Amino acid sequence: MLGSLGTTVRRFMSRGKLVTRQDAIEIAEACLQHPCVTGVELFGSLARKGVGGDIDLILIVSEDLAQRFLWRVRLQSSFTGAYAYGRRRRGPAAIRKALAISVLYEETPDTYDLASLSFGRLAGKIDVFLFPEDWRERAMEIQRSIPLWDPDFMSNIARDTRKFDPKKRAFV
Repeated sequence: MLGSLGTTVRRFMSRGKLVTRQDAIEIAEACLQHPCVTGVELFGSLARKGVGGDIDLILIVSEDLAQRFLWRVRLQSSFTGAYAYGRRRRGPAAIRKALAISVLYEETPDTYDLASLSFGRLAGKIDVFLFPEDWRERAMEIQRSIPLWDPDFMSNIARDTRKFDPKKRAFV
């Protein structure tokens, strides 16, 4: 269904080290094609400044999928004592991305190619969280439930987040 996602990601990553909101718009449009993703929100330096070193995304999904993702993040951290996935140690963003991909893939294995986000030059360029629609009201609950180094992480992203409006093709 999303054969073009890998091409889109490779094209924008080949432009250089910095990414722009336009790059995030292309990724958001591709993510919204997944039947379980009902919204995309951007946070981090890209949301604040329009340019950054990576794309930090929240994909809005059902409560069930969000809980599966959060549970796996907790389990991964508590089981290993650190972030590790597969045979290599990876940073937290790479782990979260891999866990988000696995949750979405399990839900609809034949319809979506988000896995292409995890290969090649993309390492460290996309960070993905799966949150429910009401995540802002539950920010502190989520903060307590997953290992985050910054005690203000959830309040900071709630302040900085920009929702993607597909009709305007913009983060607002």
